[in-house]
Amino acid sequence: MTKRHVLPRILSLALAISSIIPMQVQASPEESSPSLPMITRELTGQNDGLNRYKYVDASGKTVELSENPSSETGKRRAAALPSSFDAREESVVTDIKDQGETGACWAFGALKSLESSSMRKGLSSLENTDFSESHLAWYAYHGISDVSHPLQGDSNKIIGYENTYNQGGNYMSAIATLANWWGAAKEEDAPFTGNTQREVTQMEEKMSSAEESLRTKSEVHLANAKNYDYADLSVKKQAVMENGSMDVSLYFSTRDVYEKDGKYSVYQTSRDKEDANHCVTIIGWDDDFSSFRTAPAQGPGAWLIANSYGKNWGSQGYYWVSYYDASLCEFTTFEADAPDSYDMNYSYDGCGYGSGLIGQDEDISIANIFTNASNSPQKISAAAIYTITDAQKYEVSIYRSLKSKNPVDGDHVTKCTTQGTADYNGYHTIPLRESIIVAPGESFSITVKYISQNNTIYAPIEGQPTQGNGLLFGSRAGQSFIYDETTGQWRDSTRYTEQGLNETYNLNNVCLKAFGTNVSQEEYDEQQKTHIPNISTPAPTGNGGDNSGGNPNGNSSNATGSGSNGASSGNSSTSQAFKRPITKMTLKSKKITIGKGEVIDITKYLTASPANATEYFLYQSSKKSVANPDGRGSLKGKKTGKAKITISTPSGKATPVTLTVTVKKAPSSLKAKAGKKTLKKGKTTKVKAVLPKNTASNKIIYRSSNKKIATVNSKGVVKAKKRGSVKIKVKAFNGKSGSVKIKVKA
Repeated sequence: MTKRHVLPRILSLALAISSIIPMQVQASPEESSPSLPMITRELTGQNDGLNRYKYVDASGKTVELSENPSSETGKRRAAALPSSFDAREESVVTDIKDQGETGACWAFGALKSLESSSMRKGLSSLENTDFSESHLAWYAYHGISDVSHPLQGDSNKIIGYENTYNQGGNYMSAIATLANWWGAAKEEDAPFTGNTQREVTQMEEKMSSAEESLRTKSEVHLANAKNYDYADLSVKKQAVMENGSMDVSLYFSTRDVYEKDGKYSVYQTSRDKEDANHCVTIIGWDDDFSSFRTAPAQGPGAWLIANSYGKNWGSQGYYWVSYYDASLCEFTTFEADAPDSYDMNYSYDGCGYGSGLIGQDEDISIANIFTNASNSPQKISAAAIYTITDAQKYEVSIYRSLKSKNPVDGDHVTKCTTQGTADYNGYHTIPLRESIIVAPGESFSITVKYISQNNTIYAPIEGQPTQGNGLLFGSRAGQSFIYDETTGQWRDSTRYTEQGLNETYNLNNVCLKAFGTNVSQEEYDEQQKTHIPNISTPAPTGNGGDNSGGNPNGNSSNATGSGSNGASSGNSSTSQAFKRPITKMTLKSKKITIGKGEVIDITKYLTASPANATEYFLYQSSKKSVANPDGRGSLKGKKTGKAKITISTPSGKATPVTLTVTVKKAPSSLKAKAGKKTLKKGKTTKVKAVLPKNTASNKIIYRSSNKKIATVNSKGVVKAKKRGSVKIKVKAFNGKSGSVKIKVKA
């Protein structure tokens, strides 16, 4: 919403369906829709602010995602948290900005969260972090015109607004645009000037004449965007503290603002989340805040909000919103990644998921076929997916050297197979367990299985263009596929035929990306010397059998790489996978101590040989109630006590090793202690974290308040740089922190 106008919204959150959605091929979104039941995404109205959507079935009934049970992850309480928090005190929040006479609040809210993440991760400093809202808002509504580009045809379309910056948007608009690596750009690359309508027009003219290269200018890329709508209050707080800030939607009207002693606040119950019309950013909280016009019945407590109305509004741009304001929704953190982490973004979904979601109570598998069109070998080392519900289990697999337009008709690279759980719904970058290099011109596929746990799960697709206002999609045959459990076949999503019916529907692309990095020809050649292809034969067309080509995992044996089921003896594909078994394992440390609730990767303590082994690890805990690693070696301290983790391999050629894990209480406080508090330039000292008795934090983070005066490394060693005073902050895994002041003499 613009800061000059307050208009209500009618909407519901992004939602889903209960079965595979049949959709007819359409030449344009204005053509008649099919008579079969289906789900479509409808824009529930728009103004110069926040846009909201709902999903409806053929009868017009809204289908609510909340019908699906939310996860225990979202319900759990986070570790002990401070009663108040202000990210400004940690220098991870950018200054207040002004959206002026525009409806770009959604871009300001999302980018302030991304800016905080960038600073929190050390990708940028407070002094040089300022991402362009103009860039994000513009490219959200201006797709690629090059017909040869994989994302050509994917775009937003809002009727009735000639000005891009008044079309509005939401957190999903920001996620989809940033996931394309269209930004985040520097403010100076695309300055936001919207204080008057004339300035807005000038900004529009400047962007419309910009070179196409501006689209992909990026200071950071989006790594993850997690939605916490179904999470406990304390979990939301934990996310704010870890990220630095959180994008959130709410209903805003100046009539609801209350001021006392220079503090501005809002608490209202007349509007709920369906009326949300504005995006802001949470940068902190105070459990004791109680200065409201009407006291909430639930008690005190409020979020500290950074608005986008300039410093002359509220308390220098900030205000408080009660935890219990009925309109709060779309709690989302935007997490940054370095722009050089990957060189290539393989993708077909330019707008994220759209007018349909595949939903069922059984596992769902989707796939994309990509081709390395560069002149360099590419190391494929990560995937990116959307999840629609919390605690969604997934499995990612890679096939290379494809022989046909079947995503599993090729070399199943089992070492790349990665399993995990996305704790919160949203957008996720998933580093593969191991990477694989593909040659220039080589086709490869990436498949994702969304795993059911006796609940309704969803896989995102573009679906059909929506009627009138909404999203437009472009796709080609041979790009995206959906696995049909009934026939055991992979079906092209652009030519999807529902079982038992003659109609064919265009679902456009599935929402699934792969990331690659340029490597040398020498690296590719070295890989090929030891790489043993694991080729399976695809199921013949029309065959509903269960052979490897029909199965989304490629092989009937366990080739997931997780070690969860072991390996079947006598299976040729399994024996190929273990042509290079692990013969020796060594632990860097045989004993580790962690805090309750802390998560660690135990593979970091483990080395194996030979280095080119294709085998995976198996894990067994003596006390699963204390600590029990998943198939990837991710281990969480569940309760205090000791557990012995035995690590072995399916082939049994390596002697098993045992890691003793001691779980202690999470620290309720933390103090920082320095060996010396006064240093001369060039000298060093050690800062230690002092925890309460019988508590632990395996991960300790050290930060300097001013690196120009003194730096601190990951082990707490402080080095004096120049004269002055500096605070060295020490933080435990659960956010408990302390600091010590160091004085540097000349």
